[in-house]
Amino acid sequence: MRRIAEYLTQERFVALAIGLNSLVLFLDSFPAFNELSRGLCWRIDYACMMYFLLEIVIKLSLEGKKYWQNGWNRFDFSVVFLSLPSLAAPWTESRVFAAFLLLRIPRLLRFLRLFRFVPHGPKYWAGVKRSLRACAGIFTVLIVLQLVFALGGTMLFGAHDPQNFGDPGKSFYTMFKFFTVDGWADITDPLSARTDLPLIGFLVKAYFIAAVFIGGILGLSIANAIFVDAMTADNTAKVEKMVASLHDEVRQLKEEIRNIGTATNSEG
Repeated sequence: MRRIAEYLTQERFVALAIGLNSLVLFLDSFPAFNELSRGLCWRIDYACMMYFLLEIVIKLSLEGKKYWQNGWNRFDFSVVFLSLPSLAAPWTESRVFAAFLLLRIPRLLRFLRLFRFVPHGPKYWAGVKRSLRACAGIFTVLIVLQLVFALGGTMLFGAHDPQNFGDPGKSFYTMFKFFTVDGWADITDPLSARTDLPLIGFLVKAYFIAAVFIGGILGLSIANAIFVDAMTADNTAKVEKMVASLHDEVRQLKEEIRNIGTATNSEG
């Protein structure tokens, strides 16, 4: 029984089940395919869910407390646990238990379980964590700048463009578009065209050009540079160690050559 249990929980079978479940969830979202399958997708999804439950039970019985020491095991357990209520959806009336439809959403988290099978995944995740910690400072600065520009946009343009600057929340989202350099001209041009004074129109454009340059071009460029540098920090450290080791070897070789030369001169 132990051999069968270990065989059922092999990584290749888990990866195959996750891939099949992800494909079924994707295809089941198409109304035409859903109607054509006549419930087949739901049966496969249900079978995958039962397999995931069986996998967790088997691993818990085999590993005991060691099961919780693995981060991926904790993640898998959380995803499957959140997906459990969705199993009751097919036997409920949507008009009475409409909330069960929302409980189907956590099933999408099962897509994320495929991350555990990415080659060299732990190395990448460690790099991402390191990069996020390194970018914390610049992200804080960008958020503060975005708040400043958002509040300024509300005070200056709230009465003229309530759709984009009617309140700080709308202004914050609008300035987020500016910081990502996404469609900012579609907001700026109508605002500057609402005045007949060339100077006012120029100042409006200058305000948003400053936002795009400071937050979108300069800020994001710095953030990207810090992120990439932190991601490759482990490789840089390895190269530095190799260079230092090579430098020590060259220094030792020079000392040996110098000692040999000194000994030769003494004998002469």
